[in-house]
Amino acid sequence: MLFNIVADMLATLIERAKQDGQIAGVVPHLVDGGLSILQYADDTILFMEHDLDKARNLKLLLSSFEKMPGLKINFHKSELFCFGEAKETAAQYADLFGCAQGQFPIKYLGIPIHYRRLTNAEWKHVEERLEKRLSSWKGKLLSVGGRLILINSVLTNMVLYMISFFQLPKGVLQRLDYFRSRFFWQGECEKKKYKLTKWSIICRPKDQGGLGVQDLQVKNDALLSKWLFKLLTEDGVWQTMLCNKYLGQKALSQAYWKPGDSHFWLV
Repeated sequence: MLFNIVADMLATLIERAKQDGQIAGVVPHLVDGGLSILQYADDTILFMEHDLDKARNLKLLLSSFEKMPGLKINFHKSELFCFGEAKETAAQYADLFGCAQGQFPIKYLGIPIHYRRLTNAEWKHVEERLEKRLSSWKGKLLSVGGRLILINSVLTNMVLYMISFFQLPKGVLQRLDYFRSRFFWQGECEKKKYKLTKWSIICRPKDQGGLGVQDLQVKNDALLSKWLFKLLTEDGVWQTMLCNKYLGQKALSQAYWKPGDSHFWLV
């Protein structure tokens, strides 16, 4: 509770400085006053326009904030990211704040964030987690039913967080299904066994002749669809930005993707 009060204090200070013109948020054409801060627990992202003078004002604000609640901001563990023309003066910004220049993708709340679509290589850590977990299990000691339970309750759930935000690339989907299928049929990674039926049949519901293994493609589509529901039924900063950028006065059913739009909007 105390930490939340302090975090709210920082957000209030930044909002007042923005209103006074001391600092400027980004994309003011999409959200009133521009976006300046995102906070969740102790994870904070600050946004500002390319302006060294206003960056100095922000640094002064952060230094003043440290003296109020007694919480010291660890700039050495913070990273700076610049876009467009600001890249040319990135070193100056980094020196001003005393932090390192970061590289994309960044990780926020356990999710890799990039200004473009994630590549197969950037999904590699998900595959490696599955492989590591599988290598720790003794599949030969488990029955087929036991392996089925582990696939649904552990392996599939390990990727749910990621696929609730991003569309699975086909190559990554094939690899994840390969790991799950291999464990189901073989148990031990080094031993090969004949597969009695297609994996797509195994993933069918039990009342349709399958074994009820969750289909990652279907799960991915369903989890991404929830954002459409949230867009239509909830109010928030991200909803406002998306509506102002892509919809305007149009209904969601009239929206379409065009070259130059975000790949997330395409999903």
